[in-house]
Amino acid sequence: MKTNESKHDSLVRHAFAVAAFLLVLAIAGCGRTPSSYTGQIRAFCPSGWQVSASNDVIMLRRENPVWIMGKVSNPPIMPNENVAAYFQRCGQQIHYEVRLRFVPLLSQTEFEKLQTARQQAAARLAHGASGKSEYNQLQIEYENCQVPQFFTETNSIFVERWVDAGDTKGYHFEPDFIEVYPPEAGLEIEAVIKSLGKVFKDYESGYGSVTSKDAGATAEEDRSYTSPDGRFKMVVYRTPLPIAMPGQSGDAPGFVRLYEVKSGRILEQKDVQMVQLIDQFEWSPTNLYIKFFADWKLPP
Repeated sequence: MKTNESKHDSLVRHAFAVAAFLLVLAIAGCGRTPSSYTGQIRAFCPSGWQVSASNDVIMLRRENPVWIMGKVSNPPIMPNENVAAYFQRCGQQIHYEVRLRFVPLLSQTEFEKLQTARQQAAARLAHGASGKSEYNQLQIEYENCQVPQFFTETNSIFVERWVDAGDTKGYHFEPDFIEVYPPEAGLEIEAVIKSLGKVFKDYESGYGSVTSKDAGATAEEDRSYTSPDGRFKMVVYRTPLPIAMPGQSGDAPGFVRLYEVKSGRILEQKDVQMVQLIDQFEWSPTNLYIKFFADWKLPP
């Protein structure tokens, strides 16, 4: 009798062990939920950011408000008006949100299809429009052609920028068309998004780049400027369009690089929707300020 009970107990323990093992495999196979990443993201966010998760979205919210304004078709700056006053007069004060939207992992074919659609939409937009209505339509098409920026073993992750204006319904916007003030806030936001690469895999090093980081081989130098002390150089590159009308080179997209002249090292780089937007800048002993675009700190 004792022998039979011992065998029975052994079988029960074995069955429980197998069930527990299968449960672990099932949980591992499901992958991590978005909420499981919030702790890692909070660890590198600067003070003043909130991180939360709901269903398939992680939301990063900057507590201190910023001012935003479109990059084109703005009223002119008034005489003796500073940038802060200009944004307060013509812009909108908001809370800036970065939302990470998780979807099932895309295949390489699916990713490349989205990538191609985005590039084609950018080319149509940069090619220009006959009027405001057509331009607005091209802009909407470009905004709708989103490409995921990060991925995990089970998910692709879209990075979306959202406006929380308080008394109005929030909305998604395309950063290529919006300028943020103060510029330090814009740099902080971009640094937070870049830091997400510490948690997730970046598509730039996965399926291939969709930004200007590998565009140097095909991009053309549009113009360059050297700092007064000769230590640094800013270079504006434009990416040739598949089709371009005469006189439209300024409408081309591109990117801006800051080089250290002596070493040739790239210190900073940022995409620009139209190279003609880079038209006003100022060197100081500590910074390169490009109006409505960037404020880059120079190394000592």
